[in-house]
Parts: sequence; structure tokens; C-alpha cells
Amino acid sequence: MDVKIITPVRRERDLESKMLESLDKALSCNSISWQMCVGPNIANNRNQLIDTSREYNLFWDSDVWMEKPLDTIRALVDRGKSIVCAAYQMRKESKAQLWTAGINGKPYIGMSSTGIHKVSWVGAGFLLVKVSVFEKLQRPYFRHEIVGDEEVSEDIGFCRLAERAGLASWLDCDNSVNHIIGGLR
Repeated sequence: MDVKIITPVRRERDLESKMLESLDKALSCNSISWQMCVGPNIANNRNQLIDTSREYNLFWDSDVWMEKPLDTIRALVDRGKSIVCAAYQMRKESKAQLWTAGINGKPYIGMSSTGIHKVSWVGAGFLLVKVSVFEKLQRPYFRHEIVGDEEVSEDIGFCRLAERAGLASWLDCDNSVNHIIGGLR
């Protein structure tokens, strides 16, 4: 398991203590490294830190944590998917009973779901991407896009780019992580 953890933040103080505790546990594994990029644009931060010398890049946001990070990372790797996200709650309070994933631009997966689901998009809060994916895509990988008359976030933009290249995104409902949504999950 050769993984680089990538954490994009707007300000260093945005790192949550629970995330740092989880990260410390993950870094106990010699084949896992971590890098953070601080800057006002999260999409640019994600793009700057991609490491093609590693087998996987794990995008792990500063407001996401779990009790057993090594188990979660191994489980995602074991799924054998090129793009797979551990399930976590949507950030918007009104959608807090949905996992951060969707089909055709709409939130789709309810929190009672189990198993792994092929979806149109996933959030990048805890997103494992096999490095070979980046060889098939054009830069910038993470980018905001206009869909209809609405701007979508960089994680949805990444999944749409991957989908146009024939790559599927997957949501793993059996491996969930915690996400701050105005309070603790």
C-alpha cells in the first residue's frame, strides 16, 4: 500500500484536531506519507500536491476523521477501484442524511445504503485515486465547472472529467468516515 495523503487547506488553522489525531495513526505505516498545501483555492491546492511517484493519492480534507484510518485506507485499496471515496455526510445541514455522492448532479445515496456504488460524482473529503488515473486526464484535474446554470465544486468537476475519460467513480458505503457539518457526526 503505497499512499500519499494530500490535505488542501485555506488556512493552516483549518486543520481539525480530530483529523490530526487520525492522520497521526495513519502515518504510523511506513508506506504512507502526508503533505499539506495552504492557499485560498482548494482546487489549486489539490492539483499542486498530486504525486505520480506513488501508487495512490488519498485526498483527505481537514474536517474528516475516523478511529481506524489504516483499516479504512486498506479497505479502499482492497476495493480495487481507480477512484473510490469512503462515505461521509454532506456538508449542508439540509442534506445531512445523504452521503457525499450523486448521480446526474443530484445527491443520491442515503446513509442507510451499504456496499459499493458506481456514482457520477463523489466528494473529495476522503478520496483514494490510483495514480494511473492522472495519466488519462488533462490538467487541471480538480476544477470548478458550469453545469447548466450552476457552478459545481472541484470534486464534482474531477469526477466529471474522469467520467468523460471513461473512468468510474465509486462510493464505498461500508467504509464511512466522520465529517464536520456544523457539529459532530
